[in-house]
Amino acid sequence: MISAPKYRDINRVALYTRVSTKEQAQGYSLDSQREALTDWAEAEGWQIAGIYEDPGASGTSVDGRLKFREMIARAQMDEFDAVLVLKNDRFARSRRDSAVYKDMLNARGMRVLSRTEPGVGDTSPAGFLMEGMSDVLAAYYSVQLSENVSRGKAARVRRGLPLGDIPFGYRSTEPKTPPEIVQEEAAIVKRAFEGYAGGNLSMLDLADMINAAGFEPRSKRGTTAFSKATVAGMLSNPFYVGDITYHGEVTGQGLHEPIVSRGLWDKVQAVRTERAGKPQVFAARPKRAYLLSGVAACSSCGHPLWANTTAGGRHTYYRCSARNRGAICPASANGCPAERADVHVAGLFVELELPQGWRDRVATLMAEDGDRDAVRRERKRLEDKIKRVQQGLIDGLLDGGLAKVAIREAQAALSALPRGDAVHLQAGESLAGIGEIWREMTSNEKHELVRMVLTRVEVNVE
Repeated sequence: MISAPKYRDINRVALYTRVSTKEQAQGYSLDSQREALTDWAEAEGWQIAGIYEDPGASGTSVDGRLKFREMIARAQMDEFDAVLVLKNDRFARSRRDSAVYKDMLNARGMRVLSRTEPGVGDTSPAGFLMEGMSDVLAAYYSVQLSENVSRGKAARVRRGLPLGDIPFGYRSTEPKTPPEIVQEEAAIVKRAFEGYAGGNLSMLDLADMINAAGFEPRSKRGTTAFSKATVAGMLSNPFYVGDITYHGEVTGQGLHEPIVSRGLWDKVQAVRTERAGKPQVFAARPKRAYLLSGVAACSSCGHPLWANTTAGGRHTYYRCSARNRGAICPASANGCPAERADVHVAGLFVELELPQGWRDRVATLMAEDGDRDAVRRERKRLEDKIKRVQQGLIDGLLDGGLAKVAIREAQAALSALPRGDAVHLQAGESLAGIGEIWREMTSNEKHELVRMVLTRVEVNVE
């Protein structure tokens, strides 16, 4: 005989709300869900231990629902006794996800209670039946919704409108109108196609050129620089020649304006095919990390400077990137010798001296901090929490992905705490001896230090 879970008394509850983009547009808002659940908890005398909200999130999977995953992780640390939702499908529309995570909660004596479906969460046989039917209906709705979405996507493609993310060089407009060109970005895209078609530049060369011009790729992963991979994606994207794709296949001409001509596109694809069939040999490029890369700016127009090495690699100049961005600068044809600018900035670090008595000043400031004991206690609490979660992971009591969420959150809180006396003094000692340290650093290390200390260095290239 299978025994029913032994549920704990409810004192603390977690509120979970979710809304997809379509539901938000229909007025099925997070605010209304939160208000209804808050009123319910207060009427029952339950303490609200946390509110977890996933805006614009589908209920078919938990992968994109960060707050849901955080809530489950906190449940495994017994931070509440039950989860409140407005409807059962707010928790999950996938029958598998619903079963997996409800079983996980049930094993800890927790329930998922629905405000509008009183039977959900009930421990009676009728309650289990009600909950099962609710899960089935939610799954049916999800499948039906997916089919409708697929039909909608196909219809959009037939109208010549793109699906998914808009590539670099364009910006979104209204939902039923094609994207429009961003002139500055389009100029560098065209230069990249032309440079590659010429046969003299590699994808790494083009990535360097685009980065030096101060552009960043469109990335959901937080990537801030173009790489060989992002340039390869650009050169192989039919969107730039005006085509629309669906499931990786070109379906026809789009309504958007192309950035490159069909002739240039075909030439680039021919070069890509040729290079894919044989090893490429390019002129060796200097491995040196230029000191001011990423922080140097033109004193005339403010655009970023990029390091340009002459043929033969003997001389390097910092040049304005305005022209590459489609802008005008009176100094765009000129350049400042990189060695001259680098030596000037290096001198600032070599000659740096801290004022007399800086150690006493640091000690005084730290002594004035009356919260040091509280900080130490909070640090220990967070470190102990990380150890408990790690032990739970080792013992198989916690889900790996959910444990990582809890650990990452605790580590972020640790990083935000004020640093101790020894750390401040050590930093000061390092800074006091920076002149000697500088002489022993490699070019890459000097470059990294400059980027940490300086955010912008204006250079006169006229």
